[in-house]
Amino acid sequence: EAIEPSPEDESISDITLRLDYQLRHILVDEFQDTSGAQIKLLEHLIAGWQPDDGRTLFLVGDAMQSLYGFRNANVGLFINAQRHPIGPVQCTPLALSCNFRSQKGVIDWVNDTFSEAFPAVPDISRGAVPYSASEAFKASGADPAVSFQGFCGDDYQQAEADYIAQTCRDICDNQPGESIAILVRGRGHLKSIVPALREAKLKWQAIDITPLASRMPVIDMLSITRALLSPADKIPWLALLRAPFCGLNAADLLTVSNSTFGTSCNQSVGSKQGDAILAQLERLSNSDDHNAAFKQLSVHGQSALNRVVPLLLSAWKNRSRNSLRETVEQLWVELGGPATLNGSADLSDVRSYLDLLENWQRAGSLPDWTGFQQAVEKLYASPSGDNGSDNTGQTVIQLMTIHKSKGLEFDHVILPGLARSSGSDNKPLLRWCQHIDEHNQMSLMMAPLGAHDEEDDSVYSYLKHEDAFKTRLENTRVLYVAATRAIRKLYLSASLKAAKKQGWLV
Repeated sequence: EAIEPSPEDESISDITLRLDYQLRHILVDEFQDTSGAQIKLLEHLIAGWQPDDGRTLFLVGDAMQSLYGFRNANVGLFINAQRHPIGPVQCTPLALSCNFRSQKGVIDWVNDTFSEAFPAVPDISRGAVPYSASEAFKASGADPAVSFQGFCGDDYQQAEADYIAQTCRDICDNQPGESIAILVRGRGHLKSIVPALREAKLKWQAIDITPLASRMPVIDMLSITRALLSPADKIPWLALLRAPFCGLNAADLLTVSNSTFGTSCNQSVGSKQGDAILAQLERLSNSDDHNAAFKQLSVHGQSALNRVVPLLLSAWKNRSRNSLRETVEQLWVELGGPATLNGSADLSDVRSYLDLLENWQRAGSLPDWTGFQQAVEKLYASPSGDNGSDNTGQTVIQLMTIHKSKGLEFDHVILPGLARSSGSDNKPLLRWCQHIDEHNQMSLMMAPLGAHDEEDDSVYSYLKHEDAFKTRLENTRVLYVAATRAIRKLYLSASLKAAKKQGWLV
């Protein structure tokens, strides 16, 4: 009697079967940050495997370094993978305890500190992971491996920044060639530190710190794009004229902004009301008419308009013949944009912007301008060449978030602002929790936010409490990851406040 195929079997295509036949070994790194959806994917990949068929599944991870709860990572899945099979495969757990990165002084401090900071009892559903001590491979150094500096007062941030800059200067002078990293929880924590490093004339490199939308070359590209999309919008057009490749001063911009010429302008731009700003520019640049507005411009303004307006008009009339990316890039080049860049990092930022524009454009236009702006804000600028690579041998200080430093190592690690916290949404519209128990069974709990005049229901309050508890556990793991990036020395600093009793509290 024929066996009816299951729905899962029917969904397996010939290509899937062929790929399954070729796939013999799978290695998953950073497995402690796996989500439920990724576990399902892995189970489908190995669904047809048989015992002793020569295929292997290798999972690598450290539960104490699980940091991505905000991406739905569930460290409980990592713990259960050591006890229960994944699909048809039961993995054999192997524990490594020797640390080959840090010197013994750092390892001893980490063991003493985090053995008390981590929970004593594991809790799979909450992601509570007990501490596992490490053994140092490298001997201790002559100087203390870990130091702490506290700051108080209203101007503690500046005092902390000056201390960090002086510490970096001392390292550069006394231990040249040794790497330095300043690791922070949030990008805003570098607000005072970067100016202090610059004041101390230190070389630094910021990785994924500066938003692309805040870089002036990209702001200028946004102005060009918006101007070509909205001829009646004066703000991007005036911003474009103020850009360094056009160079009109504030007085000339005021003259251009106050000029009105109605619909009697040259028909090459069109007589629609929406084309008024372009028509104004064309009329102003026509010095043969000797109009009063043109004479009010400075000599430089007259020369600049005579140069750039024909280019702007040509780009506007031919905008539909090429893609939006090509039109924007060509106009930027013709206006002299590349000559205004300051190093290769600026050029890389402009290319990143143009690549993003190419992905968002549709038929020579940009239907979702708001979405495109949000996409730009999610990109980060390339590390500055002036403050980054150094051919003189001077130490380059790395600035990055703790999450970005994961997997890296540095001779000296500085952790400032330990008393500061990152922002969070305390009342999202919907809370949910994917619960996993010790038997590897999953369940989902959800609750919506009540009306503004209603008290939160018990389920929502419970989920809020659970989120706060998991956040505290993860914050401990974040600090652990940051501390274990240090090879030779770890520098800690934080603001202090007076305690009710004698002493200070972080």
